[in-house]
Amino acid sequence: VAWWQGSPAQSYIIGVTGTPRPFTQRRVVLWDAGNLQQLNDTPNLIFEDKQPTDYYFTKVAICTNGHRIAVGDSEGIVRIWDINIKEPQNSKLVIELESLNLPISDLVFLDHDGRWISFTHNGTQKTHVINVYDINSDSLATPIITDHSDYITRLAVNKDITYLATASADKTVRLWSLQLSTDKAPKFNNPKILAGHTDIVTALSFHPSSMRLASGSHDRSIKIWDTETGIEVLTLW
Repeated sequence: VAWWQGSPAQSYIIGVTGTPRPFTQRRVVLWDAGNLQQLNDTPNLIFEDKQPTDYYFTKVAICTNGHRIAVGDSEGIVRIWDINIKEPQNSKLVIELESLNLPISDLVFLDHDGRWISFTHNGTQKTHVINVYDINSDSLATPIITDHSDYITRLAVNKDITYLATASADKTVRLWSLQLSTDKAPKFNNPKILAGHTDIVTALSFHPSSMRLASGSHDRSIKIWDTETGIEVLTLW
């Protein structure tokens, strides 16, 4: 699920349905969250897979301007829609990107307009790379090969899209400085290594100020990091 807030009166929630087993019909739906009292009303259907399948949706992301969404699935396919908020059923499928036939573990937009998207795969040590895709030109940029020693579990960007964080099964977090360009792929600079967890890291979240990053792990701890220095400032058990 993902929640976009443009203003108090302009807000929506995107959800995906469908469980791993048994065979299920998949849907992408939109709720108008401008009036929270009406959220139980029938959601607006953006996409429905008419045929039962054993592939399920794994992740959904919304670009910061609210006009484009991305959905990844367990087959390794990323689908991009331009959202028609007034008539969600008329939202346009922009692209359907097939990748490595491995589950999409996470995806994020790397600019405010939804041109660049980053995604990563789950379940193998060969997927310690960050894939960057140019939606407008339908082309894959040079993958970012990280120094994670195991697969990447989560991606997160801060509000201003100046940082990208990657969490990994290698028990660490990398914090990248992002340099955006209007016509070139974003640059990933000077990754800080955030080490301290003793088990796989599975959750990431930036503070709205971008000054702090939280990471959660199977070691049952949440660590808070200073994004400027990369130093751990607090551990919650």
